Amino acid sequence: MAHYTQIIDLDNLDVIDRHSYSIEEASVPATEPVLNERQAPGMTPSMSFREQPMIDSLDQMDMAYPAMHGPDHLATEAPYGVEKKPLLSVEQPAALIKYSPDFRADSLFVDALHQLQQGAWPQAMLMLNVLKAKYPDAQELELLAQDVTLKTELESQWSMKVKGRQLGFAPLQVLARLGPIVLIAVLVIGGFFSYSYVQRARGAALERSALQEQAQTALQSGAYDEAINLFNQFLVLVPGDATALKGIVEAHKQIDLQKEYKLAVDAMKAGNTALALQYFADIEAKAAGYLDVKALMDKIKGTADVAQLFTKAEAAYQGKQWLEAIQQYEGLRQVSGTYQADIVTSHLVDAYLHAGQQIVAQTPSDTSDPKTAKEYFSKVLKLKTTEPTAQTESDLVDSYLKGINSIEQNNAEEAIQIFQTVYQARPQYVGGYVAEQLYQTYLKLGREAQQAGNLWYALTSFSAASELKVRDTSEATRLLNEVTLALTPTPTTIPTDVPAAPVAPEPTATPIPPKLSDFNGWIIFKSDREGGLGVMRPDGSDPQVAPADAAAQIAAIYEKESWSPDHNSHLYVTKSEDGTNGANIFKLRADLPENWQRVFTYTDQSGDEYDPVWSPDNKLIAYVANGTGNDEIWVMNSDGTGQKQLTVNTWEWDKHPTWSPDGQKIVFYSNRTGKRQLWSMNPDGSAQTLLSNGQFEEWDPIWIK
Repeated sequence: MAHYTQIIDLDNLDVIDRHSYSIEEASVPATEPVLNERQAPGMTPSMSFREQPMIDSLDQMDMAYPAMHGPDHLATEAPYGVEKKPLLSVEQPAALIKYSPDFRADSLFVDALHQLQQGAWPQAMLMLNVLKAKYPDAQELELLAQDVTLKTELESQWSMKVKGRQLGFAPLQVLARLGPIVLIAVLVIGGFFSYSYVQRARGAALERSALQEQAQTALQSGAYDEAINLFNQFLVLVPGDATALKGIVEAHKQIDLQKEYKLAVDAMKAGNTALALQYFADIEAKAAGYLDVKALMDKIKGTADVAQLFTKAEAAYQGKQWLEAIQQYEGLRQVSGTYQADIVTSHLVDAYLHAGQQIVAQTPSDTSDPKTAKEYFSKVLKLKTTEPTAQTESDLVDSYLKGINSIEQNNAEEAIQIFQTVYQARPQYVGGYVAEQLYQTYLKLGREAQQAGNLWYALTSFSAASELKVRDTSEATRLLNEVTLALTPTPTTIPTDVPAAPVAPEPTATPIPPKLSDFNGWIIFKSDREGGLGVMRPDGSDPQVAPADAAAQIAAIYEKESWSPDHNSHLYVTKSEDGTNGANIFKLRADLPENWQRVFTYTDQSGDEYDPVWSPDNKLIAYVANGTGNDEIWVMNSDGTGQKQLTVNTWEWDKHPTWSPDGQKIVFYSNRTGKRQLWSMNPDGSAQTLLSNGQFEEWDPIWIK
């Protein structure tokens, strides 16, 4: 009798309907009956697979299915329940089992398809495993089994993410027919989108190329404003493009050269050859060969009467018009470096020295900058290295500038040390501004010590401030008395009967000069009017000279604006030590312990941010920033968020905001009218209104609260 070996994995076989298929226990006939598509082996051609005899017991099952006994093992002659092995090789007589040559006619395959259509992957897989064992040469069954395995894994991975009706199974033949159609559709759609993308990319590239070419053409033709505009448009499309950035820099350079060239030509036409030569020499240094600059310089030098130039320079020198003398002597040296060289050098040194001394004798302003004085003193030392006075002046102005930098860095102790040196050498240096700065710095340190409970340190600071030679030390005296009283123990007093004092006659009333406190709710500001300070009503009416005591209080009023209304936080401005960043605004929490984080960065924009002031309700901070091109008024929330620009100018600037007592208005000063004037607006930037438009320049307003 012939034998064959069969390997079958029948895990969970008990879930299969054991009456869904039949086995014929007979010798293989010489001829096979022809079966229809859904007819199982052992059935007559007229019988449905559902009409075959039923097997009702496990014993019958053992006899009818000798190769498939139990859910987890296979047996031939062993009784039911022997040791189970998942996979066994079983040799059986070939005559016991007769398989259909076509698995599609097997009723188990029909049921497997039914399970696949219902999405019952485990049951379908079990049936397919049986079919694979019965029809080992049927590759289609292996493909179906692989597909069921994939669907089972996908359903396991995504069942918790994707909800909805499961799709039915499409037979392999349908998939094979649909595959080419789907592939063609994907290729067509993908090609369409690829073509569209390429066309858009090509259009954008052409646009960028054309824009760049237009910008370069405008730059080369001298249309510099147009070139800047086109380069900026190109940077919107290609941010950070090096060529565009270089083009913008070059255009601005050419615009500046154009302006300076016009000034030189105008000076030349007006007969001011010295000034014209200065301008032309500066242009030649920046852009050698620019237009006809060299030719014009040669023309001036060839036609200029050096004797006449010398006479003009000497006249300015004798009249102590130091800036005019510097201009004439420098122009003469451009024409001829040898004409009266000793006298010119000596008088030029003297003019530099006196011009610098004039500057450091005045309170710093836009027209009187100690940095310019520093340049003059350096020129003196370059021409005459042994000039002792120039060296002394240079050292003093260096110290002053370092002290100012220390204040900007919020380093009060260092500022005091530097300013003390300058003050001891010259108490009225820069118009007494050093003494005033020293005074305010002492008061600042004293107040901080007083708030921290360090009364002895506060006493020392207030005492030092009261001894300085400033116009008004009343605030320092008041604070000194306040701290002294707090440090003095209160004596125990014994009440005694005191006779009533005689009533003195009332003195004759005398006029009382107004005080700054009388102008509460007004606006105080700096001015070039008499006294240097003025006051006006909030609507700009009734402008007048500020009371006499305002000068001594103005610095304290400015300082108060940088403190929060609850006196817990202080805003200050400083720059990075390496100079890589501009001025930024920081907040110091004075109410926190020193070992906690107390300093917080509030702004870090490009450019500078300064002049921060708190709103009365402690919710907003107004300040000045120039990161967008000009000095403009901005606001932010009290925690540094929500930064918003309020004013926008073409070239003008707006500075020094101050809040009204009710927080409904912001006053600032601007040069929109051609000179510094006061303006007001709402906290959102609307309703910008000119308050002052008189003959005087007015700046640095503060609302008196």
